[in-house]
Amino acid sequence: MYYLSKYPHFQKIARMEVEKVLHSKKHITIEDLNEMVYLDYFIKEVLRLCSPAGQVDNRVCNTGVVGNYTVPRGTVVAPFIYPVHHSADVWKDPWEFRPDRWKDFDSPNPIWYPFGYGPHSCIGQKLSIIEQKVFLAKL
Repeated sequence: MYYLSKYPHFQKIARMEVEKVLHSKKHITIEDLNEMVYLDYFIKEVLRLCSPAGQVDNRVCNTGVVGNYTVPRGTVVAPFIYPVHHSADVWKDPWEFRPDRWKDFDSPNPIWYPFGYGPHSCIGQKLSIIEQKVFLAKL
């Protein structure tokens, strides 16, 4: 809601997409939600700037070396999400709210993980995105 009100231009784009997809439908289907691509970009950008979790705990599967340190198998590591989501090494203009950055986004590395990453990521992340899209579409 904050970013919708702060950036009326992006709000207008999202609203136009919702109106185009839904027309005058009363109920939203999963197919409708899948067509709302810009709304996906908008939500991803909000989650990049304001992740719901600060860190994600994982255990190291195999002993490895990071810099000059050996990290034994089973060690719990807790990478902080905020610095990665705001790093100029990763994102162009990391402090700017730019939903369009997701249009051509493609990275083999886990640089966006507000719900964690891999097999232990949040089990409810897809439901969360669906709920956010329905909420925003119904505003």
